[in-house]
Amino acid sequence: MGRRLPAPASAVMRSTFAIVVAIVFPCVLGADDEKVTKQLAKLDAEFVKALTDLAKKYDRDQVPEAAHFFASCALSFGAKDDALAPMKASYEASVYLGRLRGGEPLKETAPITGALGNVSTGYKKILDPWIHSARKGGLPEATRTLMFETGVKYELSRGAHEYVQATQRFNALRKAMGLRAILWDFEESRKLILSGWYTCETEDSELKELKRESPFFSEAVEEAKKVARGADKLPELPEGLRSFALVRQYLLNPNARTLRLAYWGGGGKLDYWGLYGIPQLPYREDIPTPTQRFRGETVVKDWVDVEDTIDVGSKKVPFVRYPFPGETDLPIWFSNGHGYMEGGWTKSEYDVLEHGGLPIMIRFFIESTPTDIDASLIDKGGRKLVCRIYVNGDKRVELHKLATVLLLPEKQLDGLTEYTVALRCKIEATPVEKSWIFKTRAK
Repeated sequence: MGRRLPAPASAVMRSTFAIVVAIVFPCVLGADDEKVTKQLAKLDAEFVKALTDLAKKYDRDQVPEAAHFFASCALSFGAKDDALAPMKASYEASVYLGRLRGGEPLKETAPITGALGNVSTGYKKILDPWIHSARKGGLPEATRTLMFETGVKYELSRGAHEYVQATQRFNALRKAMGLRAILWDFEESRKLILSGWYTCETEDSELKELKRESPFFSEAVEEAKKVARGADKLPELPEGLRSFALVRQYLLNPNARTLRLAYWGGGGKLDYWGLYGIPQLPYREDIPTPTQRFRGETVVKDWVDVEDTIDVGSKKVPFVRYPFPGETDLPIWFSNGHGYMEGGWTKSEYDVLEHGGLPIMIRFFIESTPTDIDASLIDKGGRKLVCRIYVNGDKRVELHKLATVLLLPEKQLDGLTEYTVALRCKIEATPVEKSWIFKTRAK
């Protein structure tokens, strides 16, 4: 079940995203079919060439998130360059083996925006009249299909630099947490783009009773139920999730290989909508997951251990915590400090969530429940803060079945203050003791 990123307060206070050949029918754009078809064919060719050139540029520059993103898009939109597929596969293997960690910010976005700006503008000029007709219910089905495909191309040409930078920020966080890098997944993200578009046009953020009659509905809408989603712009999304608890859970996954990341802006009902997920996805049989590694199963050559582990009996178990040790510039509150909510909490917890501080989570990647818990959050002056403690299986909050301890301060933290987390517990009768320090930003 996906968790929602912060949505507009009015929607959640106290409650709770292949080139297709299609026929363009006359008069949809006020132009003949042949003209529109030629326009799209020209734009598509220009788009694929720009994507291919950008992939090669960032491969030479050794910017893994950018090279992989552009190679993925180019291949998915029909590029025939023989260098792209090996390039894409090489980055996927390297980051997961731990040889390449990523997370270095892109210094200049002008090469991307310069290469794709005209393409994006061209797609938008074709797209806008279709959207207008769809809102009025006057768009033929074949044209609607073409509208979806063009919309995905528009979004990726418009925001390519934002997708790359957001992926790098996720990787910077994961690197600091002792986790492997992840790379953007074209096919899953394409579906989420369409789902985000649907939400912006219908305001259906819950996705409980889908508006299938909407001209902006497609089967891709269902995919959004698997990820976190809410009113975040793409550049803000990695930062926004840090002050939440449940939407942050994806970030902690050690077996993750891919990032599902999407955005849509300019809807009829919502101005923008962002979606993300980092699934536990061990799809490569030739490259075992970290949890397989620590069970003693065969590991391919050049594997690099990066995860923190504990010994539970004869097994090593990865564990991850957030905030991570030594992290600075952290938010002081839960959510945004103004009542924005996330799904997965019972109503009994709403009061403390609306006034609470930054949530602290530690997860051990073993199916168990921590016992004999003694957890505290202490400021630099030695004052122990009042916190609520939750574990997986707690009926007050929907945590994953993996062994998890979640601390939620009942009041907001102080700005520019150093805090120490201290935890003692047992995992399957094995005593575990961890402590670490983080520091908040100014209020």
